[in-house]
Amino acid sequence: MKKVHVISHSHWDREWYMPFQKHRVKLVDFMDSLIDTLESNVNFKYFHLDGQTIALDDYLEIKPYMFNRIEKLVKEDRLHIGPWYVLQDEYLISAEANVRNMLLGIRFARRFGNPVKIGYFPDSFGNISQAPQILRGFGIDNAVFGRGITPIAFDNQKVEEAGEHEYYSEVIWESPDGSKVLGILMANWYSNGNEIPENNEEAIEFIKDRVEKADKYATTSKILLMNGCDHQPVQTNVGDIIQNIEGKTDYEVVHSNLVQYIDEVKEEVKDLKKVTGELNGQFTDGWWTLANTASARLYLKQMNNKCQNLLERYVEPLSVLASLEGGKYEREFINQSWKYLLQNHPHDSICGCSIDEVHEEMITRFKASAQISEEMIDRNKDYMLNLINSTTTGRKNIVVFNTLGWDRSEVVEVEIDMPKDEHIESFKVLDMSGVEVPVSVEVIGETFKYTLPNNRFRQPEYVNRFKVKFLAENIKSLGMKSYEIIPCEFNVDETNSKDLTFENKFIKLSFNDNGTFDLIHKDSGKEYKSLNSFEDCGDIGDEYIFRAPKKDIVINTLSNKAEITVIKDNKLEKVFKVVNKLTVPTHTIKKESKRVEQLTDIELVSEVKVSYTSPRVDVKVNINNVARDHKITALFPTNIEAKTHFAEGHFDVIERDTTPWEGWQNPSNAQKQTNFVDVTNNNIGLMIANKGLPEYEVLRDGNNTIAITILRAVGELGDWGVFPTPEAQCLGENIAEYSIIPHNGDYTGESAYKEAYNFNIPMVAFQGDKKEDKSLLSIEGDNVILSAIKKAEDRDSIIIRVFNIANKKENISIKFNKELKEANLVDLNEDKINSLDINNN
Repeated sequence: MKKVHVISHSHWDREWYMPFQKHRVKLVDFMDSLIDTLESNVNFKYFHLDGQTIALDDYLEIKPYMFNRIEKLVKEDRLHIGPWYVLQDEYLISAEANVRNMLLGIRFARRFGNPVKIGYFPDSFGNISQAPQILRGFGIDNAVFGRGITPIAFDNQKVEEAGEHEYYSEVIWESPDGSKVLGILMANWYSNGNEIPENNEEAIEFIKDRVEKADKYATTSKILLMNGCDHQPVQTNVGDIIQNIEGKTDYEVVHSNLVQYIDEVKEEVKDLKKVTGELNGQFTDGWWTLANTASARLYLKQMNNKCQNLLERYVEPLSVLASLEGGKYEREFINQSWKYLLQNHPHDSICGCSIDEVHEEMITRFKASAQISEEMIDRNKDYMLNLINSTTTGRKNIVVFNTLGWDRSEVVEVEIDMPKDEHIESFKVLDMSGVEVPVSVEVIGETFKYTLPNNRFRQPEYVNRFKVKFLAENIKSLGMKSYEIIPCEFNVDETNSKDLTFENKFIKLSFNDNGTFDLIHKDSGKEYKSLNSFEDCGDIGDEYIFRAPKKDIVINTLSNKAEITVIKDNKLEKVFKVVNKLTVPTHTIKKESKRVEQLTDIELVSEVKVSYTSPRVDVKVNINNVARDHKITALFPTNIEAKTHFAEGHFDVIERDTTPWEGWQNPSNAQKQTNFVDVTNNNIGLMIANKGLPEYEVLRDGNNTIAITILRAVGELGDWGVFPTPEAQCLGENIAEYSIIPHNGDYTGESAYKEAYNFNIPMVAFQGDKKEDKSLLSIEGDNVILSAIKKAEDRDSIIIRVFNIANKKENISIKFNKELKEANLVDLNEDKINSLDINNN
């Protein structure tokens, strides 16, 4: 006899087609009803609270006195909570953010009892390749998900044949590292048992119909019926219905929970089919992967990228460094900054696929996270540079900090404040051995500033401010290095250049009249031509899905005459300004699937920066968007013959087929990335790094052109109903930043991936007192990335997380430049696995 597990739940999108506070009013009513039902109805045995603890956080802000009642239900194993804090979009947040989401969720759940160990991804817009490894790192051996494999429609009808790529409801899901979990695909969605009729005959027929549909994809006799849907009110009588039909069906029907269901499935499954890596709908028709949420409201992705980098790459490393010198590790503030940030990571939030009010509120949370992070950076800087209760003004040293896990040499920028009465014109910068380094000084002039001492009233002052750039060489991993500033007479270091070429030991660049440039990688001799053109096309889709009009008009800057000038040329770098325009239709007529004939000009102003010590070409584009319903991409023809390409994911780099499988029908094959995408034939390659631009496509144009989406403008939410989103048209100023990195070999060749990280995470420099040149640690081993350095959540230990970015095993050692008392291998929950040997620290 088949056993039917009816799981009561409600998928609670925190904000979506209504803003958070309006949804929360509904949430409070829902939670009141749920708690009363669990307490009063013995037949209503369990409830699965959507795998995210933020629902409790939001509820208890309104009704904190309900804590004890919730705690009792959790400890009685009636209310199942956790393990996530929010149900995130896995792709559009960083690897670390995915980890911190569960770290916070587990600790929040523990206030009430034990979180359930269910890897719950009911509505993720694709599932990242390393999710099984992350789950295993938290002691979770299963994943329950609704998207990614076997194309099934909501009515449980197969959308198309996928052949060898079809799967049953139960699979073994394996990460690239070899971690495996039992995967449970909700093949007939998380609403297949929703609203069971109260009438016995109707309920029996309902159960029979749903079991037959689910059984088509089940490998065991255990059938999963999910009794709920989006913001679904509690079906308070579902337990009574199940009791009333007991013995009247051909099945054993129980009011159950996911833990019981999975335990029983484990006892019965055998010889399951294995699926490896990411589950992003790559073997469907391509229309419903929701991949284009990666380009909806790109300003959100850029703010998220900034906030993640602030926390992961500056706040936490600098906080650890300061704490080792006796400073306070501000764990509470750091966690609060993370909390604000994670509240922007639900899939309907960070994906940019909600109404305008939702995303307006997200900006406030991003700013709150950034404000805390910036203050934490300042506090750590003040402590380490002897600036507490004092001012930087007049200090004669600059200290450069490298917060990444490898040694670096690059141009850094710092603001220098000097007393007004000293009439200083410029500076020389010397390393501590007295050697002068290349420098560029820009006079900002008289500036107001203030300090807020702990021991007296605020101290306002006027200073002469300078922006100083200089070459900082050989800054050790997680290290710092001091430089001396010497006042001198003003010296013009800029040349009045009109030369539209550039050359250093790595690359040779020359501009074309249309604003593109040709780039020669000197070591290999490979020339990349016509890089950085811009293309515009129509978009009659919505925040979820890009859809070109049938009567599209595609415009490219290749036939333009651009205005190209040199705006900076000194010993450190050369900066070109390129002014281009796209003359595009003002909007589309969606019902007629066409762009209108009325035209307008979109100006694109690019700053193209090259350094004499770097192989990169950094680009910052300012887009004045005055049109609606369209998409702009930056194009980089590689002319490298390769059937696959590589994109950085989460604790890995994903190799993807450039040409999708034969069942793919969508003309677009847009994909998601984190820091970079790379086309390579293993001898040469071209990498494009980005700052918060997660959508790309490698075009099937015969040139393997990399297309980076730098703007997508749409006016409708999509999915269901009609929800206008005028702010998603992104009218006005938009900025996109990316970098072109030619290299030998694959993405690890010439450490190209390091340049992508260096681009995203520049070294920071501060004016202050001299510090001893030092480094906390060094990592020996190829292709190893320091992902996190932080204090442990529950003790004073330092957590160091590294991962291997290459597709081969690497042997590594970590050497500390401080005495180690103890070293342990820990899991992602920061629990000890075993002790590690210490040999000379």
